Amino acid sequence: MPTLDLTAIPDIGEGREARLVAAATLESTGDKSQAAIAAGVSQATLDGWLAADWWPVAAEAARQSFNESLTGQMAGIAKQALGKLAERISRGDEQMDRNGKVHTVEVGAKDLAVISALMVDKRQLVAGKPTSISGTIAREELLAALRQQGKEPKAPVPEAPPPQASPLDKTAPAPTAPAPAATVH
Repeated sequence: MPTLDLTAIPDIGEGREARLVAAATLESTGDKSQAAIAAGVSQATLDGWLAADWWPVAAEAARQSFNESLTGQMAGIAKQALGKLAERISRGDEQMDRNGKVHTVEVGAKDLAVISALMVDKRQLVAGKPTSISGTIAREELLAALRQQGKEPKAPVPEAPPPQASPLDKTAPAPTAPAPAATVH
């Protein structure tokens, strides 16, 4: 996250702190009246601040502060949840029978598989690593692999369409005619 130059926010009149309070309140509530009250200024003053060239800096500072706070809270909750999860996996799950008596039962294999898959997937996301691998294989290679396994496709294997550049990508080269391919996941 880039460091913001808060000196761009004026420290005159109501002061920089009031402007940052207004920005934080507006970012968190979306309510201009609440933002003006929190900063101790009139609605007209707040409207003037919103039009000022320094306002985007104040709004970004508020967003960054809020996101840092939220990230910290979420990390704490995740740590607690992981601790409870590890405890439940070790001790078992509590279940109530028809008579209202509580029993501890081992966590089932299906639940453990789901937990494991989600944990690995989320760990990969946090580490910035892929959560799935996909690629393109030439049509002939796909047919040869199927035939090697003694299988024939039930329907004709179509040729893959040429990759299309995004209309937003101005740097992408013009598409060329690729070798026929089929996508396999």
